[in-house]
Amino acid sequence: MTDCIKRWRIACDAARAEALRSARLFRPTAAAIRPPILSTIFLLFCLLSFAEPFPALRAACADDGDEKLRISAEAYEKKALEHFYSAEFREAETQYRNAVAQQPDSPLYWNGLADSCLFQLLQAAGRLDSRLYSAANEFLSESPPPPERTLLAAMWGALQRGRMLAEKRVRENAADAGAHYALAVNYAIEAHYYLNLARKPLDALRPASKARAEALRTRELDPQNSDANLILGGYEYAVGSVPFGFRWLLALGGYSGSKKRGIALARDAMLNGKRASSGAMALLAVAYGREKMYVYSRELFQQLVRLFPRNYLYQMEIARTYQQEKNLGAAVEVCKNVARKYEARAAGFERVDAVKLYFQIATLLVEHGRPEEAAEYYQKLTSQRPEGALHGKSYLWLGEFYRTRHDREKARAMYERARQLPFLEIQRQAAAGLKKL
Repeated sequence: MTDCIKRWRIACDAARAEALRSARLFRPTAAAIRPPILSTIFLLFCLLSFAEPFPALRAACADDGDEKLRISAEAYEKKALEHFYSAEFREAETQYRNAVAQQPDSPLYWNGLADSCLFQLLQAAGRLDSRLYSAANEFLSESPPPPERTLLAAMWGALQRGRMLAEKRVRENAADAGAHYALAVNYAIEAHYYLNLARKPLDALRPASKARAEALRTRELDPQNSDANLILGGYEYAVGSVPFGFRWLLALGGYSGSKKRGIALARDAMLNGKRASSGAMALLAVAYGREKMYVYSRELFQQLVRLFPRNYLYQMEIARTYQQEKNLGAAVEVCKNVARKYEARAAGFERVDAVKLYFQIATLLVEHGRPEEAAEYYQKLTSQRPEGALHGKSYLWLGEFYRTRHDREKARAMYERARQLPFLEIQRQAAAGLKKL
């Protein structure tokens, strides 16, 4: 085993051990359970796509073949996983293609390739960070661009190839726990596609149910396999969180789940899993946040930040926990830190949507009673191009800001810029603002 893979495992084990204390403290109670809306809960299932990372790398490779090739495939996958958890999905795709070239008969590598393509599609559609910019969501209603056809075809092709290879192994040996686990991951990725990209939750039920069945079979064949508990836990939590009015319909179709069991299974996957520990950590962090256990959620996201410092999404999740607690000052500081890294072009942070980030910071500052600082971030936003609806809202706010400070010249300039944008409501408000001068 190469030194880089050893270091990778040591880092993951250290983060998992550090998260052990907070994970053991949480015990869901009836009072802690609140039924979110259906679409929000099914977003949790997206984390099942992380079931594949952190495999027992040597075991994930084919049994036969040259040792040198196996080590090379492992090294490619290690790089793919680091990119994947850093939200660098195109780079992860490249490394998975390298791994597939070395080990074309490994269903896990094909699953990883499919997952990398799917996350690129989700990223392009704005589905990965949309809930992190709550202020911008109030004013933006643009439809996401249609999925890139080539990438979508690549995702389905890799998914079908991985499923075919896993099913072939099951036909050859029905007691192959690894093959059943690969199938469970494969079906979970398909369910993720229907839930969060196609937005067809009913179409996701069938592959989700198959993922659960394959994960249960994995546990039957290998009772010590805690990795399958991530898929089982995600399924239980998702179905158990559906509002009661819908849950009885699911029960009629044979679908049932428990949030409490789901969290317990995910905890086991985090603490004892060999392949799914970090995916389970991410799922638990989201689940704790939804159960209003913000301290526990934050601790787990902080662990993920330490492991994957280039992934700004984890830091924005931390800001969101503070915002949910109404600790706006702390939320602002986390968001400002992300902005500083974006402006310094820190690795990974060049992918931040600066317009949404600046708007989020400015809005939080206004709510926190710090309008002078808010003006600074609205000004930063207006320097970004191209101009959109958030620019218009920023011009309007700045126009009012300068008007109340009796700076008529600057106020007029802001209202005029807002009036030039192709948004009728913004134009109307800008004209009203000009009349006040």
